Amino acid sequence: PISRRNGEIIPQMVMRCSPEFHRRYDMLVGRSDIDLPCAPEIPAIHPLHLRDWITALSYERAYAKADRLIAHLERYTGDWEQTLYVTLARALGFSINSEPMERMALSLPLHFLRKHSDSLTAIEALMFGQAGLLPCSPDPDGTARPQPTGDPYIDSLVREYVFLAHKFSLRPVTSPGWKMGRMRPQNLPYRRIALLAAMVAGDFRIVRRLLSAKCPDEAIELMRMPLTGYWSNRFSFGAASERSFETMSRASATVLVINVAIPLMIAYGMRHGDDALTGRAFEWLTTLPPESNSIVSTFSAAGIPARDAFTSQALIQLRREYCEKHACLLCRIGHRLLAARAKR
Repeated sequence: PISRRNGEIIPQMVMRCSPEFHRRYDMLVGRSDIDLPCAPEIPAIHPLHLRDWITALSYERAYAKADRLIAHLERYTGDWEQTLYVTLARALGFSINSEPMERMALSLPLHFLRKHSDSLTAIEALMFGQAGLLPCSPDPDGTARPQPTGDPYIDSLVREYVFLAHKFSLRPVTSPGWKMGRMRPQNLPYRRIALLAAMVAGDFRIVRRLLSAKCPDEAIELMRMPLTGYWSNRFSFGAASERSFETMSRASATVLVINVAIPLMIAYGMRHGDDALTGRAFEWLTTLPPESNSIVSTFSAAGIPARDAFTSQALIQLRREYCEKHACLLCRIGHRLLAARAKR
């Protein structure tokens, strides 16, 4: 029973569905043992309906990312560079460490880093220190105290961080939640933080460069800034490898363009009424290759292949916002399957 505040029972009407419709709904929503319950039925859906739904999903995901970026922009009173710095940090976490990367960036405003933009060591020290990845012990008042390691590079970062943390009244992120296990070495957060530091060092004016990029390849190359010195042949603190590594694969840089450059273009176009810029962002999605992940593979096996990033983004949106939430009644695929059965 549902009551009003005064205790009065609200009348209810029950609209009973057919047993077949109820069975079909339970098959779609109630089956936790099947990864994609609707997969056997997807080939029967007309391609026109699938294309229409894929288009809507891709736009839905792109504008959701742009809205997130605009929320940061409003938080930072219109500072596009600070907004992109936080957005880029989160994207560099690549879903596994996106939350810790974003928390680190939020704890370390860009204007602090700009005061020492001529020193890569200072920027690395601030980032690794705020991330809680440096060997420092807190004093009773909460300030950092260095712990010597015998590694000249790490010890220099620790000394620099202790000094700068006191200068800016910084405290490392508490329980950042870094994930280190069962991942490829190139996905460890150390190298991602080193890349972010390299991008910030000198002059972090990446917004202008991304917005003026003529094609996706230009944006991809901006994301593949080479790492030099200590990080040219290391994935984490410690012994160096005998060979150097590329900063980031082209596939990973493409994902950054999808998650950083394209939402930036859409958000900037929305704020400045630049429809051409927004249109160019979606054009990029249709020319970039699709992401390679389990979600794309699952839908491809079910009969919805992804030939470009526009489609793969739609499939990720479908999985995250509809399949995982069992929102089959809001999904056009689920809705059509249930409606077709109801008519029979």
